[in-house]
Amino acid sequence: MANRPLPAHRFYHLLFLFSTRAYSVSDLFGGSAPATLAFELMIIALVWVALLGVYIDAVMPREFGVPQPPLFFLAPLRRGARALVQRCTRARIGGSSVGAALEVAPLSNSLSARMLEEGGNGSDGHKTTLEGEVEGEDEDVASERRRVFDDPDGGCIATRNLRKVYGSGKVAVRSLSLRIDDGECFGLLGPNGAGKSTTISVLTGLITPSGGSARLVGCDVETEMHNAYTKMGVCPQFDILWPSLTVLETMLFYVRLKGITRTDEHTAAVAAATAVGLGGDAMHKRVSQLSGGMKRRVSLGISLVGTPTAVFLDEPTTGLDPETKRNMWALVEASKPGRVIVLTTHSMDEADALCGRIGIMSKGELRCLGTPVHLKNKFGGEFKVDVSLRGAADEAAADAFVRRAAPGAELVVSFAGSRTYRVRRSQAAASAVFEAMGARDDAVGIVDWGLRQTSLEEVFLAIAAEAEA
Repeated sequence: MANRPLPAHRFYHLLFLFSTRAYSVSDLFGGSAPATLAFELMIIALVWVALLGVYIDAVMPREFGVPQPPLFFLAPLRRGARALVQRCTRARIGGSSVGAALEVAPLSNSLSARMLEEGGNGSDGHKTTLEGEVEGEDEDVASERRRVFDDPDGGCIATRNLRKVYGSGKVAVRSLSLRIDDGECFGLLGPNGAGKSTTISVLTGLITPSGGSARLVGCDVETEMHNAYTKMGVCPQFDILWPSLTVLETMLFYVRLKGITRTDEHTAAVAAATAVGLGGDAMHKRVSQLSGGMKRRVSLGISLVGTPTAVFLDEPTTGLDPETKRNMWALVEASKPGRVIVLTTHSMDEADALCGRIGIMSKGELRCLGTPVHLKNKFGGEFKVDVSLRGAADEAAADAFVRRAAPGAELVVSFAGSRTYRVRRSQAAASAVFEAMGARDDAVGIVDWGLRQTSLEEVFLAIAAEAEA
C-alpha cells in the first residue's frame, strides 16, 4: 500500500492491466476503469515526485552553491507581510526612530543577533560589540563597519559581520563589514590564505557563509542569489574553460547566460573577444590551442560580457606580459562607470593604478582600509631619499650631507654607487630636504637624487608583518 503513490508502481500496474486485455488510447482518457484510474494516478504521482525533486535540489546542502532555506517558497508571503507591518507601524507612530529601527531589525542569520545570546563574545575569542566591532581594530575599519550598519540598504555590495568557517575548523573570514558603492573599483589585497578568494566565493554564491549577511546588487546572497547571477561577472583565480570550444563559442555561451537577445548575442560576443585582444583569427581558435596568458584574457572577457553591474576580478592579470597587462588595465579603467569592480591582486602597481579604495586582509580580518594615498601616509610615516654618487670615495661626504639635510636619516640600501635613506616625517620635512638637495655643492659627490613616499608594497608588507606578530 505504501508504494502505490510512486510513479513506478503505477507504471507497472498499467503494464499488468495491458497484459490482461487489449486497450486503446481512448481507454486511458475517460475510458473504463481501472486503466483510466491507474493512468491518472501515474500522472499525479509524476507531478508530485517532480516537484519533490525540484524542492530537494533547492534545499539540499552541496559543495558549491548556496542552498535555499526549507520554506523558501514562502519568501514572497514573508516579504509582503513584513512590508505591510512596516507600513502600518510607520503610519501608527508617524515614522519615528522606532519605526526605522523596526526596518533594520530583521537581519537574516546575522552575527550581531547572535551576539545577544553569546554575551558579546565572538566564537573565536575576539571581544566584540553588539555591531560586531573587534576590540582594537583599525579606526578606518571600525568607521566602515558603522557606515554599513547606519545604512543597511546602501551600496551595491555590502557585507555585515560576514564570517566563513570551513569544516576543518579554519576561520577564513572573520566579522567582515564592508560597503562598495556604484562606480567604485575596490582593491581587496592580502597575502595567500588571507580570505580574499573566500570572500569573493561567498559574494558570488559559490559557497555558503557561516554567519553574518551579505547583499549583492540588492539581493541577499543566501536567499536571492538566483536574481543576482545575470547582474554579475566573475573572473576566477584559475581559468575554468571548455578546451573544445573556440573563443567565440565560449563568449556566445556566456552571452546567452546573461540573457542577451538572439539578434544581439553575436555582436556582444565579438565585442567581448575584441576588447581583450582576441579578435580576428584568434576568435576562431580552440581554447586548448591558446597560451596561458590568452586563456587568462578569455576569463577576463567572460566577466565583462552582458554589461554586468558587479564584476569580481580575482588576480585577473596573472601570467600576462607587461604590454597585455597594461591593455587590461585600460579595459578595466574604461569599464568602471556604472558598475562595481572588486579586484584582488598581488601586484601593488596594479592596485595603485586601478583602485579608488583598498582594503588589506590578513588571517581573515580586514586590517586597514582607505585610498592608496591615505594608506601610504598613515602606515608609511616616512619618505625615502635616493642618491647616486660619482664613486665610492664620495660615500662619507654624501652620508654627512644627507644627515645634515635630514636629521635622523637611516641608510637602508647601498649598492653600486646608489644609496637609499629612510627619513621619518616627524624628524624632517620633505620640503626642507628637497630645498637642501637642490642647493647642494658638487663637493658632496651626489650626481642624481630623488625623494619618494612610502610605496603601497611597503604598506602591504608592514600590515602582513604586524598580523603575523
